[in-house]
Amino acid sequence: MKTIHFILIRFVLTWIALPPANAVAQTPDWSTTVASIVYNHCSHCHHDGGIGPFSLMSYEDANTWGFSMVIQINAKLMPPWPPDASYNHLKDENVLSENEISAINSWVNNYMPVGDINLAPAPPVFDGSSLMVNPDDIYQLPVFTLPSDGNVYWRFVNQPSYYETKYLNSVEFVAGNPSVIHHVTLGLDHSGLAWEDDLNYPGPGCPRDFGSNPAVSVFMSQSEGRITSLPENIGFEVLAGDDYVSDIHYFADSTGEMDSSKVNVKYCNAPNPRAVKTEKTLYGKEPSLLDGPLEIPANTVKTFHLESSIFTEDKSLLGLGPHSHVICKSWKVYMVIPSGDTVPLISIPHWDFDWQGSYLLTKVIKIPQGSKVYGTVEYDNTTNNPDNPSNPPEDVYGNGSMLGEMAQVHLWMMDYQEGDEDIILDSAFYGYPTGGIIHKPADLFTVFPNPASQKISIAFTGSNGQEVKYSVYNNFGERMAYREASGVEGNYSIELDCNAFPSGIYLLSVHEGENVYTKKFVILK
Repeated sequence: MKTIHFILIRFVLTWIALPPANAVAQTPDWSTTVASIVYNHCSHCHHDGGIGPFSLMSYEDANTWGFSMVIQINAKLMPPWPPDASYNHLKDENVLSENEISAINSWVNNYMPVGDINLAPAPPVFDGSSLMVNPDDIYQLPVFTLPSDGNVYWRFVNQPSYYETKYLNSVEFVAGNPSVIHHVTLGLDHSGLAWEDDLNYPGPGCPRDFGSNPAVSVFMSQSEGRITSLPENIGFEVLAGDDYVSDIHYFADSTGEMDSSKVNVKYCNAPNPRAVKTEKTLYGKEPSLLDGPLEIPANTVKTFHLESSIFTEDKSLLGLGPHSHVICKSWKVYMVIPSGDTVPLISIPHWDFDWQGSYLLTKVIKIPQGSKVYGTVEYDNTTNNPDNPSNPPEDVYGNGSMLGEMAQVHLWMMDYQEGDEDIILDSAFYGYPTGGIIHKPADLFTVFPNPASQKISIAFTGSNGQEVKYSVYNNFGERMAYREASGVEGNYSIELDCNAFPSGIYLLSVHEGENVYTKKFVILK
C-alpha cells in the first residue's frame, strides 16, 4: 500500500518565477480566491483525522504547505482523480481547472497573501458525524482491532431484517476511525457465502480473501466520506435475502488501531421506483477476454482486450467501475453502438490501485440494442513499475489474490425508458438539479446580489396563472430549501435568508408548470 508523500521545499522559490511588480495588485489572495479552491478540492481528505497526511483547513495550514501544494498540483498528482476528464466527464469530478492551478501558483509566487480574512468562506466541517439526515437503516460494523499480520483488506457483513425487495437510493459510509481507512467498497451478496465466511472466521469480520470469496455486486467504492445518491425515483435493487458487504482497505501502518464504522442507507419512497442492477459486463476470462489467458509473465508489459456480449435490448447506463490490482497501468472502456459510432465511457491512463473507485456518469447514457462495450487494459510486470510487489518480478496469473491480477468492469444499468438519456446525475455540469430533465435555457429571472452574504432577492417573470415553485440544491444535488412563490400578473418574487446555508455554490431551480429554469448563485460569508 502506498503512502502519499509530500515534499516541503522552501527553496522552491528559486525556480518558481515571480511575476512583475505591476502584476502584484492582481495577485489572488486566500480569502477571496484560494480558500474556496482548497475547501472544494482538498479539505475533504486534508483535515484532522482525514486520510491526507496534513490538514488544509485554514490559512495557516495552506501557508505552511503552500510550496508542497504547488509541486503536487503542477505534477497533476493532487487532487487524486484517476479518470481522464478530457475523455469523459464523470459525477463529482475532482479536477482543478487551469484557472484554479494558475491562481494557486500566483498566490504562492507572491508570498501567499491572506487578504481580508472577513471575506473568507467558512471551512467545511468534518467531525466524523453522519451527513445523511434520517437514514432508513444504519448498519453498524463491529469494533475491530487491526491485526499485526499485515492484512489490511477486511470484510464485514450485515444482514437486513426485511423480507421484501427494496431500492437503495442513497448510501453513506461513516468511518469510525477515518485516519486508518484508505477506502471502502460496498456491495450486495445474494449467495449467503459472505455471511458464512464471517461466521466461520474467529473474530469480527474476516480477511477479504478468506473462504469462498463470493462475487459481490458493487454499488459504491470511495476514498472519502460523502453521500452517494441517485435521483429520488431510482435505486439499486436490493432483493430479499441480500446481505450488505463492506470491504475496507486499511492503511498498512495501522496495526493495533481500532475502528467501528457504519453504513447509512436510504431507500426510494417514490411509487414504482426504477431498478438499477449491477452487471459484470467485462471480465478476465473467455468469451469476454479476447486475447487471454490473463497471464503476465515476469519482465513483460502486456495489453489485453475485452468485449461484452451484444446487448439484446435497450438499457440505460448510470455508471461503471473498472477493477484491477497493483501491476495494472491503464484502463479504457468505451461503447460501440449499431451505427458504428464510439461512445467514450472512462479512461484511466495511470491506474492506481490505491485510488480506484466506482463512477457515476454526469447523465444517463442509452445503450441501444445491438451495442457492445469494449475494454483495453495494460499491465507492467517489470522493475520499471514501482507498484510491482515482487522484486525481482514473478509471473502473475489471473485470480482474486493481491499477488494475482483481475480485469473486470461492472456496469450499473436499468431497463431503458424514453427520455432516460436526459436524466441528470450531476447538476454541476448542466445547471439542472440531480434527477431533473434537460430543458432549453431561459433568462426569465434574476438573482441579486450574487455572490450574497445576508439575503438574496429573486424575481421571476412567467405566465400568469401558472403555479411557481422554487428549490435550492447544494453541490451534492440535495434539495436544501423549497418554496412556493407569490405574485401577480406573472411577476413573482421571493427572498432567501443566506444565514440558513453555509458558504458555497448553489443551484436555484424555478418550476413553472412543466418548465424548469435554473441559475447558480454563491453564498460567501
